Amino acid sequence: MSVKHILVIDDNEFMLKLIRDILEKYGFITFTAKTGVGGYKVACEYNVDLIVLDRRLQDIDGHEVLGKLKSNSTTSRIPVAMLSSENHRSQILKSLALGAEDYIVKPFKSSTLIHKTQRLLNKPTGDTTHPKEFYYV
Repeated sequence: MSVKHILVIDDNEFMLKLIRDILEKYGFITFTAKTGVGGYKVACEYNVDLIVLDRRLQDIDGHEVLGKLKSNSTTSRIPVAMLSSENHRSQILKSLALGAEDYIVKPFKSSTLIHKTQRLLNKPTGDTTHPKEFYYV
């Protein structure tokens, strides 16, 4: 199995380092971006297998970045997990409706991050089903 490349977009330096450290501990190669614009550029320029995208960024809303990623033929097939401290059902469902394949609520356990990462990386291309646990939040 080839090494997977994951892009993490978050404007919080601590959160970027935390997620990067967890993912790299499990053998993933990570790219990081502190802005939505920067993250979008990285996604377009590098071959990433998964994007972990914060919902609230300083420069641009995470949903707007998600929309750009899903409307670009180069990045539309990359699975995206939204990351947020908001655990409101409406925000989760909005993220999923806009094309996110999963939603990670902060704070999270490292095991949760790894489980969701592995599930998304092993998901067959074109599978649009969402995790059932979100429908019960």
